[in-house]
Amino acid sequence: MPAYTNAREAEALRRAKMELQSLQTQSCMKRQKTSETLKDLVSYCNNNLKNDRLVYPDKVNPFKTKKMCTIF
Repeated sequence: MPAYTNAREAEALRRAKMELQSLQTQSCMKRQKTSETLKDLVSYCNNNLKNDRLVYPDKVNPFKTKKMCTIF
């Protein structure tokens, strides 16, 4: 048997093992309805809105330009 056939078989076996492991992991996950998950997500966002730096950025921004450059 040529060496490349053994390498292909070994690669196919490795991929099959990885897929099996992934499927086993996914089968153990707790499933929830999307409607329930979205309600929880919206509630979390509303509860943490005041601490969100994207909505209320810091007053001191180290990356903000200090002065404007004007060309006359």
